[in-house]
Amino acid sequence: MNKWIGINGHILGKPLNGHTGIPQGDAASPAILGFFLWQGFEEVQNELRRMGGQFFQAIYMDDRTVLADRPDLIEAAIHVWHKFASKRKLIENMNKLQKVACAELRPEGYGRSMEVLGATIGLEDPLGLQFDDKQIKRLNKSCELVSRLGILPEGKVDKMKDFGVFVQGVYAYGWISAGPQAELSKELHQTMLQAIGRLPYGVPQLKKLLLFTHLDLEEMVLVRQVRLLARRNLALSSFAIQVNRCALDHMVQHGLRKYGWTVANGFWSRSGFSFRMVHCVDDGQWPRIAHEIRDSIRQWHYSRLMTVRRKGTMRHEMVGQDLPPFCADRLALVRKWMRKSTVATLLATGSISSAAARKKSQPTHTVVCPNCSQPEAGWGHYWRCWLNMEPPEDLLLRRFLWPRSKMDLQICDAFCGWAGKLLDCHGNAFFAADHH
Repeated sequence: MNKWIGINGHILGKPLNGHTGIPQGDAASPAILGFFLWQGFEEVQNELRRMGGQFFQAIYMDDRTVLADRPDLIEAAIHVWHKFASKRKLIENMNKLQKVACAELRPEGYGRSMEVLGATIGLEDPLGLQFDDKQIKRLNKSCELVSRLGILPEGKVDKMKDFGVFVQGVYAYGWISAGPQAELSKELHQTMLQAIGRLPYGVPQLKKLLLFTHLDLEEMVLVRQVRLLARRNLALSSFAIQVNRCALDHMVQHGLRKYGWTVANGFWSRSGFSFRMVHCVDDGQWPRIAHEIRDSIRQWHYSRLMTVRRKGTMRHEMVGQDLPPFCADRLALVRKWMRKSTVATLLATGSISSAAARKKSQPTHTVVCPNCSQPEAGWGHYWRCWLNMEPPEDLLLRRFLWPRSKMDLQICDAFCGWAGKLLDCHGNAFFAADHH
């Protein structure tokens, strides 16, 4: 029971010794807490039964939730719990109390939605015009974290990796039946672009395939929504409560169907793989299911490479070209290769334009090849001049340096080296829009 206290990196020389209680983190703590709170749970149950009406009470660790068909039952539950806490010398944080009424006319002090275990539920604004204060604070915190990560002395790939570790959970936490406004998401994405340096151009779908920073919130939370829906159904069934469809069911169905899943007889199927919602609570089956859902999102973006237009025009290097079949192994290899350097990241996302393309967008500026000094050279010239080979037929290798297998890595590294010299010579000259 010795507890070493640390403040701002300084450790007190003498530990605090507790003679009673259970150490924090002990496996017995949740069980003992459950037994400790059981009396208060029963007191609330008895009082609400005496008052009549329909109600449901649940406890998860120290989070207590009461659902009822009348506000007076809610107020009674709060009062009984407060009496129990006072008797047991427990401290309640009334600032965390959330009272919600799912009706147009709500009693004073009752909101439209509440947050339970990270899920914001209730009558959220379907138009996304109003949000819970906690959600807005999380978005602001996400922007603050991105700005702080942006000053670290590391490359673009490492910064984006840090965004995934430190920002993704904060940004995606709590959104279930609604997403942030486009303006709020755009603000976060712009903050990310500023933090990692110039990466505003390139192919949006490639960025979605390769980078966390350009994923839509809907795509980030779909996997979590599927798992949550399965767990909710199991929990309600275990209490013999009828499972009714709600907004979460509709969002899961919409998301899965959008990314190519079909449902028949309770089975969701795609590309020879199928699962039922009940399988999603099995820790043995869930990792494969989550992988397949994420893979369907990647494949959906990949299929849109040749169909999505920006500002009304198709990227010129894709006009009349054939897109190679989607390959998850190739995508994983590209991600591994692009971690080598910032230049590899720029190449893989299409964020470097050729001198020929730049000449079309900025006729007054002439750029020459760093090897032979030929002006206004295109991608085909770079392959012949830098590597002494004809441009590959594979579109993704030729234009975006996506290796097809490990055999292509040497070629990609050599091309990347020349592209780095090109950027060193001309600075930001090559970060020009390439949409002609």
